[in-house]
This record gives sequence, structure tokens and C-alpha cells, in this order.
Amino acid sequence: MVGTRPARGERRPPGRPQDHHRPEGSSFALALSTAGDERGSWRARACSKSPVGAVCSAYATDVLIYITGAPGTGKSTLCAELVARGYDARDADFGISGWFRRTDGVEVPSPGSSQRRTPEWYAAYQWGYSVERTAEFAAEIGDGVGFLCGCGSNEDKIWSLIDKPFYLDIDEPTLRERLDARPSNHYGKTEYELQKTLRAHAEMGDRDRRFGIEPLDAARPVEEIVDELLDRCRLAKRAA
Repeated sequence: MVGTRPARGERRPPGRPQDHHRPEGSSFALALSTAGDERGSWRARACSKSPVGAVCSAYATDVLIYITGAPGTGKSTLCAELVARGYDARDADFGISGWFRRTDGVEVPSPGSSQRRTPEWYAAYQWGYSVERTAEFAAEIGDGVGFLCGCGSNEDKIWSLIDKPFYLDIDEPTLRERLDARPSNHYGKTEYELQKTLRAHAEMGDRDRRFGIEPLDAARPVEEIVDELLDRCRLAKRAA
């Protein structure tokens, strides 16, 4: 079960930057949740589909910015650049997301080798978010600004925790090249996972545009992407 949310500022890890350069005289969270979306609140539309919206709302963070995209679009690289610049950013692949059984949502150990992740295995399991661990990260932000970088099949369950989402948009040839070149991540190297990723990339782009979630051109150098992200979020740029 999800526990009681800690007080704002509590459980802040050592070394977390305290000055997040909020814009003065404005509601930062409100500005983020409505910027660039003339069709209304993306969150209201997305969270209306979430069966655990009440649980997530109990953990409402001050400002949590979500960076999503298909595997290979550059989420981990972008996260590392944000951390290097002193921002509180978390790669969901490490400690927040995991493999879950489709029938009952129970988390299971990683299958390890991509060769074990067969079509039959995927029929029974999926990559997704731990709602509890996502909520804990949101609570740890306290009165600051945090970035969550990741993707998951059960993304709808964490929407109400997010203040502003972005998705990494990239052309298919570049995505193929990146998946093939990644030395430390073997996801997408089998033909089945490659095709699964390409389909997911197209579907995620269509969905995110439908919900009014803003794209970031992920084919550029990561420094340029982060500069644009910070500009859109009205945060000060910091040197890495």
C-alpha cells in the first residue's frame, strides 16, 4: 500500500539543489500545466482514464516534469545531462519501473537476456511503473522541481502526479541507428523487440499529440534538447 506522504522538504537527498529558479509572481505549476495546450488541461483528459487517480492525487508534487518517449529516443541521456546541470532528475529504469505480470499487476524479476523476452513472454508480462515508487519520488521533491524520464505500459496510472509532460520525437531511421548502437542496453536488438519499439514509437507520438503533450526534437545534441526543455519550463540554464 502507498504510505503517508512525507512533509514537503522531508527526505531530500544530500546534495540536491535548493534553488530551482522559479519565475517570480506566477504560479509555476499552473503555467506548466497549461502552456502550449489551447485545448484545455491535458491532465484532466489523461487522468480521467486513470483508475488510481485518487491514489496519485494524494501524492501531488509541487512540480514534476515528465519526459517520455520510446526506447532509444534518448531519455537516459537527457536525464544524465539534467543531473550534470544540477537538477533533480530520475531515470525511471533504475528503481521506479519494472516488469509486471499482466493478469494481476504483480512485479516479477527481470528476465535478463533479450533472448528470453519472446513474444510468448511479452504476452504474460509488461514493462511499467510502480505507482508507489513513482509517488515516493514525487513526494521527495518537496517544494522543488523534479524530472522523471521513462516510459511504461501503465503510464495512465501516474498521470495525475505529473505537472508537465514532454515526449521525445525522433525519425525512424535515427531511432533504428540508436537502438542498434547502444552498448549498455540490449533492448530492441532482437527483430521482435525492434518492431515492437517502432510500433510503440508511432503510437506514442499519435497519443501524445492527441493529448496536447509537447514534443521535443530528440535528433539534436542533448545539450540543445535540454536548453529548449528548460526554456519551455521557464527554468534557468545551468552549465554541466
